[in-house]
Formats: sequence, structure tokens, C-alpha cells
Amino acid sequence: MRIRRLVVRTSRSRLADGSFKSNLGDLLRASVLDRCLPRNAMWLTDEAGLRLLGAFVDPARIRVLEELDEPLELAPGAEIYQLDDHATAARFIRGEHLVWRGFIPEADGRVVPANDRIAGILSYREPGNGDLSWQQSLVEGLGFEWRRQDYPEPRLQIERGFDVGLNHQVHPEWKTKHWDIACWRALAASLTPMRSVSWQQGMSDIQVYLRWLARCRVVVTTDSLGLHLASALGCHVVAITGPTESREFSYGRVRAVRPGARACAPCHAPTCGAGLSTCLDEISPRSVKLFVDDALACSTLPRVSNGSTTHA
Repeated sequence: MRIRRLVVRTSRSRLADGSFKSNLGDLLRASVLDRCLPRNAMWLTDEAGLRLLGAFVDPARIRVLEELDEPLELAPGAEIYQLDDHATAARFIRGEHLVWRGFIPEADGRVVPANDRIAGILSYREPGNGDLSWQQSLVEGLGFEWRRQDYPEPRLQIERGFDVGLNHQVHPEWKTKHWDIACWRALAASLTPMRSVSWQQGMSDIQVYLRWLARCRVVVTTDSLGLHLASALGCHVVAITGPTESREFSYGRVRAVRPGARACAPCHAPTCGAGLSTCLDEISPRSVKLFVDDALACSTLPRVSNGSTTHA
């Protein structure tokens, strides 16, 4: 049977200068669309995206670009939810009277946002939708009613083994997102007398990374894939943000710790234009611990603390 509804989202996003960057975080966030569609809707991604998306969407409903011998032939009038801000995957789709939503392919090979809501989810750009969350912008931009659609249920077993996970790794190019390692160590030291703490695992293996996050009741992280993935796995999240604003819908699970207000924030820049290392330096381990304590108090998950620490 030919595909009637297809979601297109790969693991890469286009930067303002036309280059591409890995963006598994927005691929994961796009999975909330699965809550809006019939259960037979299909997804098109790439190999890197499959390793993540397959943890939340049945792999039988996912097609992979690198495995296509010929373009996907869709049913006449099929609906395509093009969530890539580039036309890489769109070139592998054909059919009659196709209905495109999201980023609309143009004859010159570009894609154009269908409306302001879709423009507001452009990656690595200043958001244009005010206080709207990324997920609400996506859902409404595609013509659905916003009902706080959550991530799909994870397809892996959730077994909490740690009170707190420290998701401290950040892409080296994004220096503004770095919270000093001395602060991470001070936070761990303040927690370990009463809590079990685990340092980030699986930096080079997404499956190991998924299993590690799934073991944590609360995850402390900067604005990175770990923020979205921890929320999708049902963890409580303490997000250290400032230079960038993820606009992640909280679902009652995400708490943001920010530096003091300043005219330049959020700058959405990998390096600080004011010559600082990062504005996150003014966030103290003590202030983050208060957020962690609150998240643990609100968590209904069984406590697993034993006063121990695991190291990467």
C-alpha cells in the first residue's frame, strides 16, 4: 500500500550561511508530531536519525534515505510534513498532487516556511514566535490543534538507577554553552552525601547514551540533545541555559536555570561577542543544586540514592 502520510526529518539542519550541522535534538522534538497523526503514518530520515528516532517510533514505520534504491512513490494526494529546513530528502519523494506542509520545496531547490509558525522552528536562528514553545509552533504550523502533545512513549525499558545524571558534555564549537567543569564537580560534591550521582555516558554511542539517561531520575544539562532526550524519556530536567533558548515545552519536567538578564541574551552564538567565556559562569553550583533538590522532591519516581558517584 502506498504511503498517504509521510514525515520528513533528517539528522541535519541548515545554518544561515548555507552549511549543515548535525541536529538530532530537533529531530527528536519533531517526534511529538506522531501524536497528531494516524498510527500508519511513515517517517523518512537518514541513518544517523534512525538510531535516535527508532527509540520512539516503530522502525517498521521509518524509511532511511541511504537504503532507498529509488524514490519513494506516494499515493496520489498524499500529505508530506517536510520538517527539514533543506530539500535533501525531498528529492527522494515522488507522486501526483502531493500536499506539502512545513517547509515547502521550491523549483530552485530551496525550501520556504509555509507560515510564521514554521519559520519559528528554524534551527540555530533567533525565534520569531515570542513565548510560543518549539513544540507548539511545530504543531500549529502544520495545521493541528495544540494539545500539549508529548513525545511518543519510549520503546526501551525504563529502569531508574541514579538520582541525578550530569549531562556535562557540549559540542566543542559551542563555547557559550559550556558550564565550567569545576562547577560540575562542585555540584556533584554537594549532591553525593545524600544522592547517587552519575556522570554522562555514551558520548560516542547513542544507544549507550539512551540507556544512561533512562536510568536517571533528574538530569542536569546545558541546552543540548540531552535536554530534549531526557524529557522524552520522562526524566526531570534542570537545564542550564542563557546563550541559547531551546523553547522546549516543559511538560512539567523541565526547569531552567539562567544567568541574570542582559541585552545580548539569548545570542544564539557559539562564541561570545562580548569577549566573555560564557555568561553561564555566573550560575553557581549552589543555585543549580536548589533546582535539583526541587526536581527530586517533585519526582514521583522511586528514590535510588545511595550516596555514590559513577564517573564516565
